Amino acid sequence: MKFIALCGFMLATLSQVAFAQGPTPAATPTPVTDAGARISRSASERSASSEASERERVLLERIERLERRLNELESRCDTAAAAAGKDAARTALSAQPAPPAGSTPPNAVAASQLVNPQPLPNAVPAQAATASQQRQAQANKPLVMPPYAAWNKDGVKIIPYGILIANLNYNSTGLDTGSIVGFVRPDIPTNPAQFDISPGNTFLGVDIKWPKIGEWEINGKIDFDLRGPTPLRGIDNIFAPLFINAYVEAKTERYRIMAGQAPDIVSPIISNSLNAYPFSYVPGKLGFFRPQARFETYQPISDDFTFIFQGAIAQAIQTFQVGDEVIGDQAGRPDGQMRLALGYGKPDPHDPNHRRPFELGVFGHIGKRRGTQLGRVIAQSDFTTWSGDIDLSFKIGSRLRFNGEFFTGSVLGDYAGGIFQTFNPVRLVAIRAAGAWAQLTYDINDKWQVNAAYGRDDPYNRDLATGQRSLNETGFVNFYYKITPRLWVAAEFSRWRTTYVGLPTGRAFRVEPAVFFFF
Repeated sequence: MKFIALCGFMLATLSQVAFAQGPTPAATPTPVTDAGARISRSASERSASSEASERERVLLERIERLERRLNELESRCDTAAAAAGKDAARTALSAQPAPPAGSTPPNAVAASQLVNPQPLPNAVPAQAATASQQRQAQANKPLVMPPYAAWNKDGVKIIPYGILIANLNYNSTGLDTGSIVGFVRPDIPTNPAQFDISPGNTFLGVDIKWPKIGEWEINGKIDFDLRGPTPLRGIDNIFAPLFINAYVEAKTERYRIMAGQAPDIVSPIISNSLNAYPFSYVPGKLGFFRPQARFETYQPISDDFTFIFQGAIAQAIQTFQVGDEVIGDQAGRPDGQMRLALGYGKPDPHDPNHRRPFELGVFGHIGKRRGTQLGRVIAQSDFTTWSGDIDLSFKIGSRLRFNGEFFTGSVLGDYAGGIFQTFNPVRLVAIRAAGAWAQLTYDINDKWQVNAAYGRDDPYNRDLATGQRSLNETGFVNFYYKITPRLWVAAEFSRWRTTYVGLPTGRAFRVEPAVFFFF
């Protein structure tokens, strides 16, 4: 419309110029008879031509000034439209949380890795778009999440993050504990079905970033969920912090030194199960979290392959369960943990665990535990806790990934192995166990992800007493759907089976939907 108005104005102005210069009624010519008359006529023609040129120059200057004013008006309209679009975008963004810095859901993408969307095929060019069209385009444009907000104190950045989680589940028979699952209780009449709603998996924390010292990044992390100090207990309406990470680290591209509490080096892959998400548990997976001092190095051995070494001296912690009349404790020595791995390719920045396209590792631990049996006579024995393990992760194409781990070892209760059992409380003998789990993950598109997995934890029967658990297994299928980058929904369907020495086998079908809100 502005362009049409400008053309109309110029045509009107040029018409005025044409009429001003148009021919006057013709006078009867008079013959020229002398040279002076010729000179006079020539001078008058030059004067008329000069006046016409001056008039044209003035009119052209006026047209140029009008064009400049119209351009200024167009710029102001464009600026106003852009400001209105930005205000609308800010209003919409203020209602959306930032993704967590630290633990993130599977297939999540950091805000700094998002790119501006491509324009629509039928988008109107900015030069030809009206203000209303530009406002409509701003309203239709997909929103890009802003970078993480941070508190800055004397050069130290403190970045809060978290996942607000609410999970609802129905269990066809009693599971321990119910809102999360360790195993199935025996199939007896006093073991009814369960229904739970729990926010206990909610995960909160902060990342702390100090100024760099040369090439070394200095970072810290503190986070926790709400499962409390005894997660495998049946109190579902009393929540307390269960600290997972609380450490400080110094790292470069090839080295990392860490001290504090963190997840174990053993069994580094985390499944995508909704059970106890984000540090999901399936039978056959080892590892918990404990105080430790850790050293890691990542050394390239070619353009594509990287050698990985991880080692730690770790605190021995109380086991999950021993018995009513038996105390399990440390023996005054730290645990040693180590992992050697070969990785192919670069870590995937879109993967929450920063896994490479292919990674194969062997890992294990060794330490001491002490068992004290209370009774008329106090008996005490020391046991060696150890494990030997293999982990494998690789991508198949661009959307499918396989993850799996295998373990064997002894006295694995505080590493979540042996179905949380450490030693036989009757005979005071160590419980040995072997297990494995495997998972396929398929990213249907940017919004949908599907997972299928099986896990199995199998203690040696000859090491067990009556009433102890002899096998624990599960299979599950789940999906995740991103409504927005920060609001997810998911649902999991799983089948659990736990066998016992001298007690009926427990079986349960579990349905668990969940909602995740990342910030």
